Amino acid sequence: ETLATRGRLPLNPLLRRTLQFDGGNDSVTIGTGADWDSLIGDAGADAKAFSISMWIRPTTMGDSYPYLFSFGSNRRALIAYGASWPQKLRFYCRGTSGVAHAETAAAAIVADTWQHVVVTYEGGASGAMKIYVNGTQSGATGTAGSDIEDIPSGEAARIGCFYNNTSAVY
Repeated sequence: ETLATRGRLPLNPLLRRTLQFDGGNDSVTIGTGADWDSLIGDAGADAKAFSISMWIRPTTMGDSYPYLFSFGSNRRALIAYGASWPQKLRFYCRGTSGVAHAETAAAAIVADTWQHVVVTYEGGASGAMKIYVNGTQSGATGTAGSDIEDIPSGEAARIGCFYNNTSAVY
């Protein structure tokens, strides 16, 4: 928008900010299950459809299986998977009988290169889970279990580490 099209200057100028994680101990808390469950949570047939998009530029892996995001204890999570970076990404949705996941193809993530990653869950019981890298689905579609759980209200939602901030820091 411009002064000519709106008749006045924008109310909020662009912030032009980003987050940088160095692989040591960086993370950001983005609320709790109480904040997110109504948006991307719920359980069983009522589980919500959602997608999460991010740009990543991996360089080194500071921890085994670091989390890119985590909503509760693997209720909804994306991790780097493998003993060294770059490897695969794994997207989790947890149910009472275990954790279902979708996984990128081997070597889908390239070191020192910006890549756009999107994860999607179609919602409901047994919803399809997909990971897209640079606009193309990577790896096989995963299927969440019919017993997918909600995000507990007291558990944190974080970018860059496991929900409790005690391990798997990005």
